[in-house]
Parts: sequence; C-alpha cells; structure tokens
Amino acid sequence: MINRRPIATRLSLALFSFLLLFMLMAAIAYYRSATFEKLLVDIVEDALPDIRQSAQLTTQVKEFPFLTEQLSQAESQAMRRLARRDIDLKSQALQTLLSEQPNVQLSLKFDVIQRELEYLDQLVEQKLLYQQQIHQRLDQIHHFYDQIEALALESTAIPDWALNFSGILIRAGRVPVMSRLSDVRQLAAQIEQELQWQRDLLTDLDPVLQVSASTLQDSLAQLLLDQDGLIAMRTEQLRIQGRVTGRHHFIRSMVLDFGHEVEYLGVQQQNRLVAEVGELKQTLSRQTYWIGMLSLLALLFLVSMIWFIKVQVINRLVNLKSSVMDQVGKQAELIEVTGRDEITELAQAFNFYAARASEQSTRVEALSRTDALTGISNRRGFDHQLQRLVDLCRERQLPLCLLMIDVDFFKNYNDLYGHLAGDECLRQVASILRRVVGRSQDFVARYGGEEFVCILPETDITAARLLSSELLEAIRVLNIEHKGSAVANYLTLSIGITGCDGDCLPDAEVLIGLADEALYEAKAKGRNCMVEKRCGTDT
Repeated sequence: MINRRPIATRLSLALFSFLLLFMLMAAIAYYRSATFEKLLVDIVEDALPDIRQSAQLTTQVKEFPFLTEQLSQAESQAMRRLARRDIDLKSQALQTLLSEQPNVQLSLKFDVIQRELEYLDQLVEQKLLYQQQIHQRLDQIHHFYDQIEALALESTAIPDWALNFSGILIRAGRVPVMSRLSDVRQLAAQIEQELQWQRDLLTDLDPVLQVSASTLQDSLAQLLLDQDGLIAMRTEQLRIQGRVTGRHHFIRSMVLDFGHEVEYLGVQQQNRLVAEVGELKQTLSRQTYWIGMLSLLALLFLVSMIWFIKVQVINRLVNLKSSVMDQVGKQAELIEVTGRDEITELAQAFNFYAARASEQSTRVEALSRTDALTGISNRRGFDHQLQRLVDLCRERQLPLCLLMIDVDFFKNYNDLYGHLAGDECLRQVASILRRVVGRSQDFVARYGGEEFVCILPETDITAARLLSSELLEAIRVLNIEHKGSAVANYLTLSIGITGCDGDCLPDAEVLIGLADEALYEAKAKGRNCMVEKRCGTDT
C-alpha cells in the first residue's frame, strides 16, 4: 500500500511551526527594555510634525460644515458659484495637508466627500434652474389677466367665466410658495377640476367668444398641467430640494465623522509618541538584533510556505484543471498527476469517471444508430454514414452508388402471416443483405419499415447493377413463401439504383432522392426488378 502524504497535514504542521516562531518573536519584543538615544530623538523629530499637521487639518475640517450650508441654501446661481469657489479653495488646502499624511484612508474618505459635494452642487444647480423656469411660467400666467380683461369687455356673459378663470390664476400663483408635495398635488387636482368646470361654462358664452375662451383655457391648462408645466416643475423642484437637504445632512455627517477621525488620528499620534518613547528607552540593542534575526527567519519560513503552496497545490491544481478542460468534447485520456496526496486521488477519480462516461457514451451512441429488430444500422446511422462517405468519395474522386430496396407487398405479408412472421422475414432480408454486400467499406441499414438501403463506395453503376442482381437471386433462392404477393408466390424485392462518379457527386439528399425515384419506377414496372437512375440520366 502506498503511503499517503496529505497536503492538509503538511500545511497544518507548517502553520503550527510558523505560529510558534511568531509567538517567540512577540515574547522577545514584549520584553524589550532599552533603545539607543539616537532612535528616541529621531522618533520625536518625525512625530512632532505629524502632530502639527493633524492640528492644522482639524482646524480646516471644522470650517467645512459652514461652507456646505452656504451651498445648500444658495438662492441664486451667483451665490452657488461663490459657495462652490470657497469649498474648492478649502478642498485644495485640505488636499495639500492630506498628501503629507501617511494615512491613505483619510484621502480616500475626503475624495468621497468631494464627490458628494459635486453631486450636491449639481442638485442645487438643478433646483435653481427649476426656480428660474418657474418664474418664467409665473410671468406667462400674469399675461392671462390682460387677456381675460379683453374678453370680459366683449360680452356680458363672460364675467362668470372670467371670475372663475381668475380664481384659477390666483391658485396657480400659490404653487411656487408651497413647500409640501402633498399640498402641490392637492392644488393640482383642484385646478384640474376647476378647469373642467370652466369648460362647462363655455356653453354660456357667445359662439364667437367660445373659440377665444377655449384657446385661452387650453393654453392655461397646458402651462399648468403638462409635463413641463408649472405644477410639474414645482413638484420636481421640491423633490430636488428634499434631496439637497438630505444630501447636505449626509455630507455634514460625513464631514463631522471625518473631523472626528482626524482628531482621533492626532490623539493616536500623540499616544504613539509617548508609548514609543517609553518603549524605546527600555529596548536593548541585543534583543533588537535577535528580533531582526527571528524576523528574517519568519520571512524565509513564510516564503517557503508560499512556495510549497504554489508548487505543490496551486500549480498542480491548475494543471489538473487544464487537463480536464482540454478533454471537454474530446475522447477521454488518462490524466497523470505526480504525488501521493489528495490531488493525485482527485485525478485518479476523474480518470475513473471519465473512462466510465466515455464507455457509456460509446455504448449509447452505438445503440442509437442500430436497428433493434434486424441488428443492422438504422436511419440515423445511415444518414451519418452516407454524408461521411459522400464527402470522402468527393474528396478522393471515387464513384459511389446507393441502393434503395423495398420488400414487395410486405403489408400483405404481415396481414397474411402475422407481425411476428413479418419481423422474422425482415431479419432474413437483413441477413441476406449483409451476406451479399460483404465488403468492409460497404454499408447496410434499415431505412424504415420494409425499406433497406446499401451504400457502395468505390463502386460504379455496373458493379452496383451486378450486386443488385445477386440480391434478387439470393432472395429467390431463399424462397420465403408469400402467397399475398401479386408477382410471385415467394418473397421478392424492388431495387432502385443510383450512382455517380466522384467528380460530379451530388449531395446526400440528392442521391437519396434519385434512389427513391428509381425504386418508385421499379414498383411501377411491376416489382421484383431493379431500375437504375444515374446522376442526370435515367436507365
């Protein structure tokens, strides 16, 4: 029995040894008690600038919430641009300080804050653009008062319509000052209902004025209720305002968290300075030397582990995977993996199941192309073999012939002698075909029902005719009784022959069609005979 060397056991031992080495290093580092005076001075000189930078960074960050407040509450594009300029200046100063900090996470978080500020600026700009468009719509609404007054002077019936229309204009003027979406939607529904009532009042107007009033009313409805109308714009503006407020609070929280982290970083730097000074005073140069040696040993040990995993595990698994993928859709081959571990067993298991799968596939493929009754190939096997032989003979410029064979009056045979006798009759015919068409390169198949086919590569039409005569003679000698036949008292065949030379060999479908036509003509001539049909010529 081969001794196994499991990868899991070897990795566990290696990790345990590395853990012991790491624990030894930690124990020596814990008991350090002294250091050199120069190291203490160097640390102090390096740490103090970091602490000063942290203090400056904290001061700069505390001004950010006020700047974002100004941006979110900007009432005009000019105010927005001024607030944005102040934020950009402050951001540049903070970026300069952050570039001197070793903490990369702070720069990443500040980049996130800047992206959020950019998005907030876009929202504020959208809000102000909607505000400008709303003011334009209000100016257009004010022009409706002059048009109402002109209509009111032209008719005595117009005042009721004009009074209601003016009420709609007054309600429309309230839209820009509404601060809740629910109020805007409620007012929109009310205005839409009142516009509908206005349409009913049109019937009271003079026919001449109805057109002008209707046009005026439709223009107002379009100005208020369309997708780019006043109500839709105010609704979208309130939504954007809500997003501005939410984004402002979110940025404010991020800035405050960022400031707290900067302050905490400064505290950490101070604490680290105090701890390092106290520790370095107690570190001994000799113990530092041993720590260096152990670190080097740990590094070598770690590199060895990585090499082992790379070579013994990863590379072998990659090779196994490549070998498996190379066999997809191909004949299974033996995969060889060196070693005596789990990967080797995995490769052996794959070889076993691949062999079984290939064997089952071959068996199923053979069964799918074999006729269960006669033991010769079926229609599926015939189609595959015919296409293959047509391509081969066409490539090599060789002739090919096809025989289409039908058992004469086979239905009468089944009716007279029974289906079991009919099955036995088909088996005897298949046996005769296998015996007469005996070359290894020839192919015999059951085409369907009582029809059989023979593919004769490297055979001209003359040889096919002689072979067909032998088949007819062999069936006659077999002398299977058939009292239901109209041509003889024994079983007979009708044969359709077709053949072509390799240089003009048509497709497989054309050959089958020619052979089938020849068989049809043989039946029409009285059966128990053969008819040839060359490519392009009838015989």
